[in-house]
Amino acid sequence: MQDRIEVPAMASQNATAASSSPATWRVENDASDVELQNAAAIASNLETTPGKDDVSNAEQMQSMAIAFAASCMFLATADRTIFAVSAKAISSDLHLSTEQLGTLHGAFLLGSATMPIVGGSVADALGGMRVLTTALAGWSLATLLIALSPLSPSPFWLLCLLRFCFGCTEGICPPAALSTVSAWIPTRQRGRALAKVFFCFHSGSAAGLLLGGGILALAP
Repeated sequence: MQDRIEVPAMASQNATAASSSPATWRVENDASDVELQNAAAIASNLETTPGKDDVSNAEQMQSMAIAFAASCMFLATADRTIFAVSAKAISSDLHLSTEQLGTLHGAFLLGSATMPIVGGSVADALGGMRVLTTALAGWSLATLLIALSPLSPSPFWLLCLLRFCFGCTEGICPPAALSTVSAWIPTRQRGRALAKVFFCFHSGSAAGLLLGGGILALAP
């Protein structure tokens, strides 16, 4: 009877010894390390997860980038079509022949055709927003000087130069606008952003035709 009582006692002692063995300690320490690592990961995620203010600021900057690119595309095509509508009146005021008028259109198209390649490379190097701003300033200055060209001794040749410069700055606009959208807009949202930009691009052509015709109708 005594032997039967001592056997469970010895088993209990062995179980107690096993629970306090180094292997058990190692398992408990490993579990503690895993818990610490999980806690550190959660803390890291909390620190890096953007808050509502960060998300709102990012969305605002994206909207501004789209609006700027779309506005530049609108103005570029509007300026181009306004000249086409007013070409007959310009040739009458400056006494230009049909051949000279065709040369003015060709000067613009030459600049507009050659500069997109250069504009795209520069936009990749310096950033689409910066290049687009420079192009906007350039064609605004060219448009202003075109209006003052009749005051020069050789208005036709000055017009040719300015139309070429205007074509160059306008030709930079499409690749710079696309570069701006690619830099500021996430991939999943670029389709809608580009749709807005090209909507303004084609709307500018229509607005230029309507606006140019209206201005000519009001002219004495």
